[in-house]
Amino acid sequence: MNERRENSPELTGGGTYTDQVRKTTPPMHATVIERGEMQKQWVQLVKAAGIEGDGMAELTEKQLVEKVNMALDLMGLQAEDKLEGTRFIGVNKLNGAGGVMYEMNLEEAAEWLKGGNMMKAFIGKMGSTVDYKAQTYEVVVDWVPTTFDMNQMGALESVEQASGLHTAVIREA
Repeated sequence: MNERRENSPELTGGGTYTDQVRKTTPPMHATVIERGEMQKQWVQLVKAAGIEGDGMAELTEKQLVEKVNMALDLMGLQAEDKLEGTRFIGVNKLNGAGGVMYEMNLEEAAEWLKGGNMMKAFIGKMGSTVDYKAQTYEVVVDWVPTTFDMNQMGALESVEQASGLHTAVIREA
């Protein structure tokens, strides 16, 4: 009566796969992973097209945080499904890149704001002087089949589905 024990805590070290990877990840890589996790709480706003001047550049960090939290509060019924305590807690002016990177207190709050029509309603309460800039990442993928045609209709959606990604997360190739 030999029991299969490949998945027993004694052999795997317990915890999830992510826990195991973190235990064996070099410190330099762990820092990059942690920074990537933190970015999920960030929301980037840029000056809206056609707007003269840059009002965000003239405001202090404290004023910028107060302004976005006021816009969040003004959403009223449009934001009735937001998590309790959802707030913006920090800001970083992006010199050169333009705009402002805000940090929210919860990853789930940032996901909520970026989803559906929430961002459009939020931008409306900001006075329409800013626009949301979706966060993107450039990656290089090895071992792409030579038969892959990114111009073929549905090609990117196929990659998303096969990779277990959400719909429309690949913006371009």
